[in-house]
Amino acid sequence: KFSKEVKYIAGLFDLSYGSLFERDINLFYKTFLNYAVNHSNWGVFIKPKHLKMDEFPNKTINDTMLKLRKEGRCVVVDDAQNTSPAIAGYVADLCIGFHINSAAIVTAINGSISILWDVSGSTYHPLYKFNDAIIVYPNIKDIVSFLDRFATGKENSSDKVKRDRLLNK
Repeated sequence: KFSKEVKYIAGLFDLSYGSLFERDINLFYKTFLNYAVNHSNWGVFIKPKHLKMDEFPNKTINDTMLKLRKEGRCVVVDDAQNTSPAIAGYVADLCIGFHINSAAIVTAINGSISILWDVSGSTYHPLYKFNDAIIVYPNIKDIVSFLDRFATGKENSSDKVKRDRLLNK
């Protein structure tokens, strides 16, 4: 359950990863958990692929998550294996997927704005041109800028989302 101060909720999805993506997955969680820490009206809803978040191998990420949980600004799906990613689309205002992943695509199909961080920079991927519900960024800083614009009301219409996608903002 989120605190009353939370106005916006970002759903976060990772994927199964090994050492190849360890640095990037840490950056993903640090970026969006710290975004919530620095913006008191933001909360995060985390649906990890497999790993239990309290077993996350990065202490800084665990500590940040614990801080947000105590403040009522972080909810982690306990049974991620048996929980549909579509649930995040109902809970969150927008969903952010690590890399090109099916969970964020499922939430988009169910009507949520989904943002994908394309770690590999595969700008030829068809999802770059999919539709207004999925936005793919190769740079995580662009997603943070999107969150800033979203929270100020400048990104709440699909016209704005579509315009920014077409202009590659």
